[in-house]
Formats: sequence, C-alpha cells, structure tokens
Amino acid sequence: MARTDPTIYMRIPEELKEALDTAAAKNKRSLTAEVVDRLEQSFVVRADPPAQGAPTTVVAMLTALEQQLADRHKDETLHRLQYVRQGLATQEALQRDRVERERARLESMEADAEAAEDRGEMESARRLQAKVREERKWLREMESDLERVRLEHLEARERLDAFTHIPATRRRRVTLENPDK
Repeated sequence: MARTDPTIYMRIPEELKEALDTAAAKNKRSLTAEVVDRLEQSFVVRADPPAQGAPTTVVAMLTALEQQLADRHKDETLHRLQYVRQGLATQEALQRDRVERERARLESMEADAEAAEDRGEMESARRLQAKVREERKWLREMESDLERVRLEHLEARERLDAFTHIPATRRRRVTLENPDK
C-alpha cells in the first residue's frame, strides 16, 4: 500500500483488535495489511461447493441468492425504519417539551402583564403585552413544527408496521402498553 492511499480512523472492540494483532503476527504481516486482506476477502465472490441440501442448479442458486439479498435488504430497511422512527419519537418528545415550556413562560408573562396593569404600571403592562403577542407567533410556529414532526413520526410508525406486517389493532395495544413503541 502506498502512503497516498486513503486513511480510515475507527474504533473497534478491544477483543477484535487483539484478534487482528494475533492474526497479523501469525500471517507475518502488518496490522494494516491484515485488515486490508480481510476486507478484500469479504468482497470476493466464492465458488465454494454447495453444502448438503443446498440448491445445485444455477436457477436454484440464483433464487437462493436473491432471497438472501432480499432478506439482507429487508433487515437493513427494517433497521433504518426503526432508527428513523426512534429519532422522530425523540424529536417529537423534545419539541413537545419545548412547546410546553414556552406555553408556561407565556402564561407567566401574561400574569406579569396583568399584575403590572393592576399596579397601574401601564407602560410596563403594554411592553409585556407586546412581548406576549410576539412570543405567541413564535409559539404557533413551534406548535406547527411539533405537528409536522408528529405526523412524520406517525407515518414512520405506519411504514414500520406495514413493513413488519404488524396489524393495526396489535400496534394500538402495544402502543398503549408501552408508549415508546
């Protein structure tokens, strides 16, 4: 390998690092050479003899490979859908908290404006009321964002349910039992 080849920095478990060091020493090559060889081998199409009970015709082998590929993509797609749904659930919860905090802050500002008005501090009350009106616009935008995220989360959950073929009635029961799902 040339020094101009791309460099990758990554973290790996300690046990894996030790296993790679041992394999590199056994094969009398550097750790980098060992890792590169193992990665290259993972991309090589092997022409191993079929295992007992495995399909022997080309069509049967292609069908089996297509099924393996579909299963792999299904797992990857399922993982991605779960990841997106979890991210949207987190985003929805955070946005909901922000909206609730903003509502509480606005209620406090409104109470302060009323108190200032009761004390006869009209200028202070008008400033607070103007600030409340501005903040209400911001709150409406936050509520709109919350609704958008809620709908995206709902769509992601429906897609995940459709992908995993969970009936809507079962999903509702699971949701009631554990709202994080």
